Amino acid sequence: MSVSEPPKIQILVLIFPGFEPLDADGLLCMFGCLAHVDVITIAADPVPVTSKTGNLTWLASHGFAEAKELQTSAKAEGKESWLLVPGGIGTRDLVSKQDFLSSLQQLAMGCDRLLSVCTGAALLAAAGLLEGKRATTNKLAWAWATSHGGAGVTWIKRARWVHDGHVTTAAGVSAGMDMALDVVRIVFGEGTSKFCARRAEYEAHQEPDWDPFGENSDLENS
Repeated sequence: MSVSEPPKIQILVLIFPGFEPLDADGLLCMFGCLAHVDVITIAADPVPVTSKTGNLTWLASHGFAEAKELQTSAKAEGKESWLLVPGGIGTRDLVSKQDFLSSLQQLAMGCDRLLSVCTGAALLAAAGLLEGKRATTNKLAWAWATSHGGAGVTWIKRARWVHDGHVTTAAGVSAGMDMALDVVRIVFGEGTSKFCARRAEYEAHQEPDWDPFGENSDLENS
């Protein structure tokens, strides 16, 4: 691949019952304008998955058993493989499901970039994927989300998103769009990031430490 040629990327989007649609779709709105990005939805099983918005169902095109093969195929084709983990009320159940967490660990081992939005970070932490990392999550569920994982996770409350190596975590819901645009900036350049924001008619916040919701705690148990 030449220096000027943008990377080809496969994004596996993990969905599960009770996931927050905007956590996933907000990012995909930004990444979706890039010709070099393929998006694939995955779940424990390749079935329709009902989101947090009960009347909105997404179809998982592949199950966990096939997801590793997708990652292997992407690498063989010279593509990067990314994994996106959204949050939502469904994370409350999944943090205690060891089979799910083990599958998440395996998928994370095969990805070049690991992304989470909202309480998706709680799943990463529970799976041991944030040890030794700085991370953030939804401020309205801060106490619950940050109770998962070991002492090696450094949680940053006043952050819209946090980069640490190949792992990037975003705060609640809409913060994922700002995170996505910053990842686009890093990988594809500032001009491409601005193009994606303009196409979405979205006014992006470009400072990861800008977080007007950093002190929110009134809905801690939501």
